[in-house]
Amino acid sequence: MTRYHVVIGSVLAVAALSAAAQSAPRKGYIVELADAPAAAYEGSVSGLAATRPAAGAKLNVNASHVVAYLTYLNGKAGNVTAAVPAATVYHRYGVAFNGFAAKLSDVELQKLLATPGVKAITADEPSKLDTTYTPSYLGLTGPNGLWSKLDGTGRALKGEDIIIGHVDTGVWPEDPSFSDKVDATGKPVSSHLPGTVVYGPPPAKWTGTCQAGSGFTPSMCNNKLIGARYFNAGYKSFNGNSAWAFEYLDSPRDGDGHGSHTLGTSGGNEGVSALVGGASAVSGMSGIAPRAASLRTRPATPPLVAGTIRTRAATPPTPWRPSTRRSPTGSMSSTTRSAAARRALPTRCRRPSVPPPPPASMCRRRRAIPTSMAPRRWLISAPG
Repeated sequence: MTRYHVVIGSVLAVAALSAAAQSAPRKGYIVELADAPAAAYEGSVSGLAATRPAAGAKLNVNASHVVAYLTYLNGKAGNVTAAVPAATVYHRYGVAFNGFAAKLSDVELQKLLATPGVKAITADEPSKLDTTYTPSYLGLTGPNGLWSKLDGTGRALKGEDIIIGHVDTGVWPEDPSFSDKVDATGKPVSSHLPGTVVYGPPPAKWTGTCQAGSGFTPSMCNNKLIGARYFNAGYKSFNGNSAWAFEYLDSPRDGDGHGSHTLGTSGGNEGVSALVGGASAVSGMSGIAPRAASLRTRPATPPLVAGTIRTRAATPPTPWRPSTRRSPTGSMSSTTRSAAARRALPTRCRRPSVPPPPPASMCRRRRAIPTSMAPRRWLISAPG
């Protein structure tokens, strides 16, 4: 009898472990398989022609030989997933990457790692869009990157003598991204602070203006931010003077933050420090064309602001890189904004209500881009 009790107990224990494995929380994973994807397959399987396109040619996924190879890959993937029948496969890859995405328990993960034909498994995790290394990612900063090239006058290709027209919610002129000055170390500083002017006058072709408005004076433009305007007649004809508490109705000034974000992304200075989400300090932020000039207009609700900025690129810093692999990212006086309006701002983007202006690391809602990405250009911001 004792032997039967032991056997029955063992069976029950195995069943319990199996049930626990099935009910355990599952996580998403990207499973890479050993066979080459269609874009790289060179014909090593008997009876299946190569699918890798010739140099300069495109892969036609509807071609019969490509369809045949993808069918072959699906069959191989099915052999692998058979090892974990309870797993949920939610995507299948085969063209540029060979594998699948699945929800796996810890037990199933270990089982697949030991399954023949599995090359690698990576956690399928969400990635935030905030980044400070886009110039490096795009290949602009390398030894042969675009920023290392020179134009006909010997200047680096970073947007020099280009004017960017930008239509959005305006501009925060105290942001170092839109300044024509640098400090003793070459780091951009707010244009109203002491520093060395590193931009010449706007291009001769520039005929724009810097429009005064609430919390904004023409002196807030400079040789980088060469113009700013707002256009709100259409908005006011339907809404009168009503606006969000944190907005500037008759002004190029950006109360929302989105316009400064996008303007800095396109042509903000190189090497600027900032706070992401109001908490995480980052340095080396840059626009893609830091030495260009931009025109920004604001055509949304509330009215938009147009501004012009001219930016200059500095020596690209070492870009930040993620540590893990992801699956296949106070500048105005107290009289310019009421206390109630300041309280209405989200804490993470609230600016000081009295001088002095905010530090270089002021809050901005923008996608962080490395300083090395910013070309030399002028930026123009205008709400509309």
